[in-house]
Amino acid sequence: MDLDTFTNLSTTTTTSFENTTTAMVTRGAARKPPPIGYYGETRETLWKVFPPIIMAWGTIGNILTILVILRQMKTVTSTSVYLMALAVFDTMVLYTGPLRHWIKMMYEEDIRDQTDAGCRFQVYITYASLHMSSWLLVAVSVERAISVVVPHKVRLACTKYKAFMIVSVIFVVIFGANANLLAIYGLQGVNNQKCSVTSKAYLDFRDNVWQWIDLCMAFAVPFVILLICNTIIIVCLRRSYAKKRSLAPGQRSSNNESNSNKSTRSVSILMIALCAIFFLTMTPASVYAVYYPYKFKEIQKLFRTDPIKAWYDYQYLMFQHAVVTIVSYMNASFNFLLYVFSGTKFRHELCAMFRCRKPGQRGMMGSAARTTRTNLTMSKSSTVRTDSRFSSSIVGAGTEKSFTEISQSSSEHLTNK
Repeated sequence: MDLDTFTNLSTTTTTSFENTTTAMVTRGAARKPPPIGYYGETRETLWKVFPPIIMAWGTIGNILTILVILRQMKTVTSTSVYLMALAVFDTMVLYTGPLRHWIKMMYEEDIRDQTDAGCRFQVYITYASLHMSSWLLVAVSVERAISVVVPHKVRLACTKYKAFMIVSVIFVVIFGANANLLAIYGLQGVNNQKCSVTSKAYLDFRDNVWQWIDLCMAFAVPFVILLICNTIIIVCLRRSYAKKRSLAPGQRSSNNESNSNKSTRSVSILMIALCAIFFLTMTPASVYAVYYPYKFKEIQKLFRTDPIKAWYDYQYLMFQHAVVTIVSYMNASFNFLLYVFSGTKFRHELCAMFRCRKPGQRGMMGSAARTTRTNLTMSKSSTVRTDSRFSSSIVGAGTEKSFTEISQSSSEHLTNK
């Protein structure tokens, strides 16, 4: 059961609690619902203030990320493909979650409650976009782990074309796995709930089966994979740094190798930061999703003996829901900030875009995919250096070969290469 489902339940439960506590407390006096108290008022303030900020910041950041990556389509890397897809689905998360809650709190209208098709589609996109964001982060973390474990093979294993294929496979699997929501949800749900499951059997499936599938797809399995990948990245980076320090100055790598290692290290650190944000923002919501049903049952039992205390305990539970949900939505809006502070190339490309300058010749996110033009240039430079050394040796030898003989010898040398 996701947090949006908890919100739907809270609406029905709040109405029920209001009616019952009003009847039990007023005893013939003027009927009015009990006050929501400090936590209830704070919860409403949070939903009114934070969603517009998160949506505005996240939307601007994700659009800029996409534009910067699109400027480098000729030299785009596989990592950039994943991050561009992540920006798209993070934006979808922002407009299926925070926007709905803000409209509901400001205008007391739920966009899910307008039409049956709208109800099914909104629930479907909410789940699918959250799952896509998690698994795209998994894909890019696995790629970076591969790049530090087998750096010499990463240019063959991790290309932009394979990245497009992997994103497509993830899309098909995630949206296919969530297709059951289109069937089990409807505008008129069980227990007079709007936009909920439409039968008792679907209710049991959602509460006893799907909530655990959702937890595994959105957080638990990605959490384990990300933890393993980031542990590998950190260990490999530390070993590489220790090995580099142990070498004598003359034994250290060339400038090209050094730049490549710096690029790999920079992108790897960025991936670690992205995963850290995922852990910090998604863990509270996932823990709450497990904790909520048990706490809610306790409140229901308390409601039979002390409805007033149960009412305020319920308001505190809904306040917790608001806090963890808003924090989880921040995961979809922080990435751009990490790109700016952690990626030197990204900052340069962003400034170049604002100044209407040409894009750089190298990919921003890693050096996994070098272009043919770069390889050709390096090959030509190597040939020129070899020819220069060969010509110098001929002149220095003091031979009496004619210009024709030297030219012929040079041609034969290049042919044999």
